[in-house]
Amino acid sequence: MSISSSVPDVQQVIERIDAITRELQALRRQVMQSKGAVKPGLPARLFGALGRGTWDEYDPNLDSMSEAIVQFKLRPRDALHYAAMQRAGCLDVASSDMHFDRIPHLRRHSL
Repeated sequence: MSISSSVPDVQQVIERIDAITRELQALRRQVMQSKGAVKPGLPARLFGALGRGTWDEYDPNLDSMSEAIVQFKLRPRDALHYAAMQRAGCLDVASSDMHFDRIPHLRRHSL
């Protein structure tokens, strides 16, 4: 197996992002249909710490995610987390995922 076959190409990344977007849209419809009957903890899972996130915190331009996939050979999910961390100015992560060690300026704190 060649190295290039194990690295996702741009089209694969775009298709995965589209799939995630569809999943989030379906979840949004479920939340909207619940009309206030949101399960405890759902806002925190969707919006982060204390459930007080805003859509302004999310980067609609995922260029930094795509760059991280290529530059640090990250999986799309890790690259998305890294892109969000960059946007928030956070360079520390508490994770058992050693893929984050590929990013030299990021400090990973083991769990």
